[in-house]
Amino acid sequence: MWIVFIAIAIILIVIIIARFDSKNEIKLPVDPEPDYENRKSFEITGVHIEGRKKYIINYCSIFDEIELIHEPNNKFSKRAIVVKHNGRKIGYIPEYDVEEVHEIIKRPYEANIDEINYYSSYLSVQAMVRFD
Repeated sequence: MWIVFIAIAIILIVIIIARFDSKNEIKLPVDPEPDYENRKSFEITGVHIEGRKKYIINYCSIFDEIELIHEPNNKFSKRAIVVKHNGRKIGYIPEYDVEEVHEIIKRPYEANIDEINYYSSYLSVQAMVRFD
């Protein structure tokens, strides 16, 4: 009987130590501190494209940092703004929001993934942009 209790105690101690081991550190998403006066949410379009969709489902999380970059050589719009996660294209700012986002990215800003909704085969992603 004592052997069972000792074995359970050892297992619990190993689990606790593993959680505090820096190599096995578990990072939980934390809402970034609001360092900016304004914040606005924007849809990210083009996330349904197969390669992007798989990447987003497997590698993106809420609160992950994203980049908003003007893409002047885009064949559909000279004002296009690409959205990148860890240097990889995950979509675009919709054309109806492009002018507003161009004004925002001229100044200091931070952008993060705000929502990821995946139902059946439908994926939608929202970006939160904080700016002065």
